[in-house]
Amino acid sequence: MLFNSYHFLIFFPTVLILYYVIRQKYRWILLLAASYYFYMSWNFWYLGLILTSTLIDYTAALKINNTSDPGLKKRWLLLSIFCNLGILVTFKYFNFFADSARQLLLNFGVEASPVFLNVILPVGISFYTFQTISYTVDVYRGRLQAETHLGYFALFVSFFPQLVAGPIERASHLLPQFKQQKQIGLDDIHVGINRILYGLFKKVVIADRLSFYVDSVYSDIGGASSSMILLASFFFLVQVYCDFSGYSDIAVGAARLLGFDLIINFSRPFLSTSFNEYWQRWHISLSNWVKDYIYIPLGGSRISKFRSYANLIIAFIIMGLWHGASWTFVLWGVMHGTLQALERLFQNTVNLNIPRRLKSISGWFVVMLSFVLSMIFFRAESTSDAFEAFHRTFSTPINLSLNEIKAGIASNDFYLSCIVVILLAISYLLPQSFNFKYNYSFGLTMIAFILIFGINETIEFVYFQF
Repeated sequence: MLFNSYHFLIFFPTVLILYYVIRQKYRWILLLAASYYFYMSWNFWYLGLILTSTLIDYTAALKINNTSDPGLKKRWLLLSIFCNLGILVTFKYFNFFADSARQLLLNFGVEASPVFLNVILPVGISFYTFQTISYTVDVYRGRLQAETHLGYFALFVSFFPQLVAGPIERASHLLPQFKQQKQIGLDDIHVGINRILYGLFKKVVIADRLSFYVDSVYSDIGGASSSMILLASFFFLVQVYCDFSGYSDIAVGAARLLGFDLIINFSRPFLSTSFNEYWQRWHISLSNWVKDYIYIPLGGSRISKFRSYANLIIAFIIMGLWHGASWTFVLWGVMHGTLQALERLFQNTVNLNIPRRLKSISGWFVVMLSFVLSMIFFRAESTSDAFEAFHRTFSTPINLSLNEIKAGIASNDFYLSCIVVILLAISYLLPQSFNFKYNYSFGLTMIAFILIFGINETIEFVYFQF
């Protein structure tokens, strides 16, 4: 069930009406049932996976909380992590590792016929797996008391607004909200509706429109010029941002209508003037998760510079693999980890006395160009396609003629693609503290853009594949 589908248009108002009319103490039951129905709408068998993960972490956290034996605590923690990662690896990475092993053996002249699993990747498995692991780890670290109410914990794992594409919530933030008496006011309604409309605008007006050009170029990398690849990669960066942040806005808005506050997952990343700043603004919940549960436990920046740089690269490789079981995502992670490490090395060893404005402008340009180029790894179907795209980008001359750059799509569609990017730039002119409350003109403007310029077909969110 996609947020931009007619199915959800019926499902969510129904849940909302029932939520408002039933008594407070039964609302968690309604939300849990709605969340399980929402998840089963993709595949009935997905429910078994999320129930398994829920029961494992619920039990492990209670056992950790109720014992004083450090060894026993660690064994329950490792059991939880092993089971969660075991499920994730089986469904998402098993075939990737099997094929990689086969290719490696072939390089040594050894023929192998590994077993491949014929399984469907469950939507959202990477998101709720990381969310439940963080819960158990926080209980183990003593930062959180284990939740004794199985229903509340099950709702934390499966809460439908953020179940399949985040934000990746922390138990300390979301779990207590399920126990609070909710008084939903006009503020919540206005903010929620405007957030949803803004998210739909970014998804169906901008992201879905840009996908046509991006798909046209990347479907024939061998015939693409450098100008086409650069523009398609820039459009893809904007597409992914609007697609994913649009989903996050809808999730935040839907949760707000139910009286819950989810964390904001994006904070205008295209204004960043450094790589570190970019990752503080882009997919914030995942960046913080990787920092807290991978980078810092590896030693963070408290160790030697060389090891801290190596830890950065390791963290970003894991972040790349989190996105997908492919060597293109590994290379994407290596690229971003290396850029972060080089930036820190440069800041620690070079002190350039240049005007602040020039430093900001040059920093912004380097960051944006690097992220545009990195999207080649993110979008390419294979490593060979990615390297071919890089080769053509730097070996063929840039041709800005319209017939060349529009990549075979209709002129009107190309012009509309450029216009929607301009619309995003205009939306960046809204103040950072823009108030979604009582802003009727904003909501009406979003509705007008969606009806006039929106793509009238259901296109899946990019991050559902992760």
